[in-house]
Amino acid sequence: MYTFNMIPPRTSGMALMIVAILIPFLISIFLGIDLYMLKHVKYNIDRNELQIKGGLYKRVLSKDELDLDSVSIVDLNNKMDLAPVIKRNGIGLPGIKEGWFKLRNGEKALLFLTDTKNVVYIRTLKGYALLLSVSNPEEFVKKLRAMG
Repeated sequence: MYTFNMIPPRTSGMALMIVAILIPFLISIFLGIDLYMLKHVKYNIDRNELQIKGGLYKRVLSKDELDLDSVSIVDLNNKMDLAPVIKRNGIGLPGIKEGWFKLRNGEKALLFLTDTKNVVYIRTLKGYALLLSVSNPEEFVKKLRAMG
């Protein structure tokens, strides 16, 4: 019986080192851009739709897709059943949560969170909820309810 070894690939140590440095660098650039975009998410409300601009998960929802009766301001530190517990597809870092999560109450939700105290909760008629960090939640809710 004869045993043969595979010929190792002809790569220089320099090429491997470049790849080892380049991949984490590109990943950090991508995350940095996304974190910047998330910190600068904008919500536009007009008569017919809610637009969420910024981050990776932009959305435009018409007033007919929103359950405007479910709109409420919540503090996720006190309203534990709405706390995100499982990340499905998104970013979950300390102080930032963006993307698809499962909430403690079992509900599927799209999150744009940078603060857990000033959160607007909105159910959609598309089978998921929105949790949005908003600088002026009372005014935001007032504008949303004026859509209906």
